[in-house]
Amino acid sequence: MKKKNKIDKDRLTEIITAVYDEVERATSLHGSMHSTHEAYGIIAAEVHEFFLDMIANDLEAGKIEAVQVAAMCVRFIYDSDSWKKKN
Repeated sequence: MKKKNKIDKDRLTEIITAVYDEVERATSLHGSMHSTHEAYGIIAAEVHEFFLDMIANDLEAGKIEAVQVAAMCVRFIYDSDSWKKKN
């Protein structure tokens, strides 16, 4: 039977707080996302930066980029609530 890893709630709170802070920072600098096209471009750019850090084996830079990827995904979810459905 596999052993379940216990999640460190304090560490997880630090990570989620970092994502929240990045959402606020990016939104204050760039405003809201306005379309799926824009969201895809932003998220793809962040994933690419994360990928480059991973192939460079740069753990610390990768963690920073991972927070940015997560934050842009959260921005997409949050901002898209205000978009009108297009048929």
